[in-house]
Amino acid sequence: MKIFKRRKAIILIVPFLILLCSFIAIFTFQRAHYNKIIHQLSENHINKNDQQNINNEVLQQNVSEALQQNINNETLEQNVDNETLKHNNNNNNINNNEVHQNNNDEVQQNDNKENQNDNTEVQQNTNTEVQQQNDNTEVQQQNDSTEVQQNDNKEKQNDNTEVQKNNNDDNNNNKEGLQQQQNDDKKIITSLDYFIELRNQIELHSALWDSVFEREDILKFKNGISKYKNGLLQESSFMSQKHFKKNISGNKKMLATLHQDLYPWLYGHRYHSFQKMIESFNGKGIVICTGEKHFRYARSTIDALRNVINCTLPIEVFYAGNNDLSLENRNILSGYENVYLSDITTYFDNTIVDIEGWAIKPFAILASRFEEVILMDADVVYLHNPEDLFEEEGYLKVGTLFFKDRSLFPGPNDQIKWMKSWLSDPLFETSKLRFYNQQSVHEMESSTVVIHKIKTLTGLLAACKLNEKRIRSEVVYKKVYGDKETFWIGFDMARMHYNLNPTPIAFTGKCYKNRICGHNGHLIHNKLYFWNGHLVRDKSQINNLKLIDFEGYYVEDRNINWSDNNNNNNNNKY
Repeated sequence: MKIFKRRKAIILIVPFLILLCSFIAIFTFQRAHYNKIIHQLSENHINKNDQQNINNEVLQQNVSEALQQNINNETLEQNVDNETLKHNNNNNNINNNEVHQNNNDEVQQNDNKENQNDNTEVQQNTNTEVQQQNDNTEVQQQNDSTEVQQNDNKEKQNDNTEVQKNNNDDNNNNKEGLQQQQNDDKKIITSLDYFIELRNQIELHSALWDSVFEREDILKFKNGISKYKNGLLQESSFMSQKHFKKNISGNKKMLATLHQDLYPWLYGHRYHSFQKMIESFNGKGIVICTGEKHFRYARSTIDALRNVINCTLPIEVFYAGNNDLSLENRNILSGYENVYLSDITTYFDNTIVDIEGWAIKPFAILASRFEEVILMDADVVYLHNPEDLFEEEGYLKVGTLFFKDRSLFPGPNDQIKWMKSWLSDPLFETSKLRFYNQQSVHEMESSTVVIHKIKTLTGLLAACKLNEKRIRSEVVYKKVYGDKETFWIGFDMARMHYNLNPTPIAFTGKCYKNRICGHNGHLIHNKLYFWNGHLVRDKSQINNLKLIDFEGYYVEDRNINWSDNNNNNNNNKY
């Protein structure tokens, strides 16, 4: 009986526990379900508070009914049946709820997917629209940028065109200005006033020179040359200074200023000061100027001086740049004893003087290493030792020995008219010249020029001035034939007395009845001393050179007539 009671008690308790667990499960499930409903209602904008109250009433009613049902179950069978039935119902409800939940979840998932798809599609459409808008914006920006760039390019092009136009205008103006300046300079150089002013400046330069260095007073003494040179070396530092000291006297300052204005090409190249130039002048020597064209004659002349005449004077050969005389030929000439080679273009400012052709001669004398110089052409033929020329009376007196040229084209001419227009007060020796008296358009020839550089430096500088590039090419060489007349003209401008060999020119060669065919020659003390033109009949016939036929010479007089005739296919002078 006790056992039965225990079993009955257990049977009663088990349904109760099952019922309690079912209640708890139902309560938990319904609470979660109602919370989900509340959440859905809140998304559909249903009032949260009202919905919560409804959920609470339903929940409370369900709980009360469940408790009341449990209390009324008096018997185990009823409880079991009821509980079993309830349990089944609850299971059904649970299954239904699970199905409903699954359906709701599936619906929610479908809704979410549809919403997600819609959102994705909307987002994609939005992105597409945004991308298209960005593309349109980018295209618009590119178009705007292109348009701006095109506008900038057009503006830059217009600016560049305007700048180029302005530059062209400026260049044209500069060219016109430069051309005008050159024309003005040309007019100035070719004008009468320019040469009058140039003559006055050169004359003043010489006067100041004699005053500062007392040239004439010192040269009167027996050893005056040596004393005068020492004075130049010791007292001439101001001559080449760019900035003058305050303690320089008025005449020195004027001399230095005028000296540098007249001869700006003199310093800064081979000579950095006046003293250095004077120091480079030493002894006696021969100067020969040659290039490739006259190399064969220069070589022959040097060979004759050394081996036939037995002249031992040092010889300095000048050429105008590496292209003027080849290295091979320079080495041949320097192979002779006591022969030196020098490039004249390295001595002075060649942008001003532009030394070439005939103009090389006076500059070569100035640049040479010798104090006393015999300048001779490459094609000169000496019959006697040229060293004797240094002992000529006229040379010893004034420091120069010039030789006459042929008398040609007497009568009034433009050349003498030009010179007399600015050289109105000539030296005494100039006033006696054939050129000055309209007896010939030629006065001097420069195949041989003898100069004492220390004694006659101002006259030599003036001769070089007349052979500067612009002066010679634009004026002087149009009035006189080459360099030869510039020696005595320059000396006259510097008021420097010069010595011209009084014996007229002679003509050497072969005699034909009342005429003679050959070259120009010169006599000293009634001796034929040298002639110009070498030993060939015609130097222009390079491939058919024939030796001159020497039979005698004839000294020019007033009854002689000169002509250039073609005889026996040779261009000889008669």
